[in-house]
Amino acid sequence: YLLKIKLQSGRDFISSPYHRVLVWSNGKIINKKTVELNKNDKFFIPKKLDVHDNDIKEIDILSEFLKFGDLPEDIVVRGVKKLVRKCIEQLGGLKNTSQRIGLNKKTFSNYIYRNSIPYVILLKLLQLCNRNINSIPREALIGVKRGHTVIPRVIKIDEPFMRLIGYYLSEGHTRCTKKNCYQISFACTEKETHDDIIQCIKHVFSIYPSETKKDICVSNRIIHILFVDILNIGRNAKTKRIPTQFIALPKHKIRELLRAYFAGDGSVEKNRLHVTCSSVNRDLLRDIGFQLLRFGIFYRLREEHKKAGGAAKKFYDKKGASPVFT
Repeated sequence: YLLKIKLQSGRDFISSPYHRVLVWSNGKIINKKTVELNKNDKFFIPKKLDVHDNDIKEIDILSEFLKFGDLPEDIVVRGVKKLVRKCIEQLGGLKNTSQRIGLNKKTFSNYIYRNSIPYVILLKLLQLCNRNINSIPREALIGVKRGHTVIPRVIKIDEPFMRLIGYYLSEGHTRCTKKNCYQISFACTEKETHDDIIQCIKHVFSIYPSETKKDICVSNRIIHILFVDILNIGRNAKTKRIPTQFIALPKHKIRELLRAYFAGDGSVEKNRLHVTCSSVNRDLLRDIGFQLLRFGIFYRLREEHKKAGGAAKKFYDKKGASPVFT
């Protein structure tokens, strides 16, 4: 069995009963078994964590798709007409190429005319020509069949992108319906934050979100896949996490994530050098705490039980519910 020790800072220490740990006890450092600990023993906690930086400069969405078991058949790549024509020439013409990739000639011609090739078809074409996705122009765009918006193939992991991730962790959620509606939404009422989220979306994805005074919404399946399936960032307040790929990013990038997160979920205590944030997601708070320690900022975790208030209370009142959040 395991023992769980609750520390005053809100952290948990879990181990087997006979695992040994160094503690400050009776004025000196002692090596004790976990089962021997008492409430007066003090654990050693680092004031700062030094992490070897592992920078990620960009995400190639087409490369990430290859990691999926099954490629979505309705994903299309645009801006590859020159590449496709070179492949057709190499394979002996349009008719021969259509037959080899298993497509009707008219259908294939239509793809070329619209400069919008299904990704699964493009991969078959490249394979027949002994090419790989490195042959696809980096400036290519990605969309969905019958969709009206496209985003860049390569997404830069820069400061605006990291702020967008921070805003999502504090104020965002995703939604997917049976009618193929894929949305990333941000709830925000402060104008400065509202405007910055819009600018970040425009900078990162080169698209314009829909907005109201209280909400910003991006309706795009590729971005939904990026957040949910590639970054595994979580869909809602209880499941959101800092992506594991970003844990060791350089501090100048993490700084932007933290800045945006605290702009959404943070507050400053009056007359004290304390900044607080709240979440129903303890794992996310641990992620934030880990990053704070990289900057030498100590953190505590505190658990509270609150009833819904404000807009949330009105929402649950309509349902006749009165939940308590921890």
